[in-house]
Amino acid sequence: MPRPATFAAALALAAALPLAAQSSPVGLGLSYIAPSGVAANNFNGGGALSLYVHKRMGPAIEGRFHLDLMGLPGKDFRKPDGAGDGQYKSEAKAIGLGYDWLLHFDGIRAPGAYALIGVGGIRWNEEFTAQSDPGSRTPYHVVDSNDFTSFALTIGLGVRLTRNLGLEVRHTEARTDKIRFFGESERFVDAGFSHTSLGMAFRF
Repeated sequence: MPRPATFAAALALAAALPLAAQSSPVGLGLSYIAPSGVAANNFNGGGALSLYVHKRMGPAIEGRFHLDLMGLPGKDFRKPDGAGDGQYKSEAKAIGLGYDWLLHFDGIRAPGAYALIGVGGIRWNEEFTAQSDPGSRTPYHVVDSNDFTSFALTIGLGVRLTRNLGLEVRHTEARTDKIRFFGESERFVDAGFSHTSLGMAFRF
């Protein structure tokens, strides 16, 4: 017959095992960003670093706050449509804050898969550089920047490979009004920042 101390220790170990199997609610994400729509005309692929905080909402639903730092490098200089002289390029960086609902297909488990929907806001800074064509008789090189905020709507799919590691693919629609550079008399630039991302998510 087991001793009381041994039996108590076994009970404590059995109670601790489910807790040990649970991952931390805090995590990090690293993603590759592929711009789409208007953004694909202006930017190359970039990257994002995300901080996640998860909250269990039910047997198959999690909520997730996220803070994102993003960057989209500009494409090479090119000539705007209809321009007689000059070429331009732009690049963007941003900070985003949002909330996702993770809808697990077979409970919150690893391995397992889920769909997600999310809403949030993104604060962008776009730097716009314009310069004259090579060999121009009136050379110039000017830089301007603008800050603006866009609403973001996200859908995606994820796979939780282990309790600490997962993969996600997400598409985010993020647009604003046209942006003005170099004063009111200059051209307006379409502000499309929709993008698709593929990334890894780590939970501590």
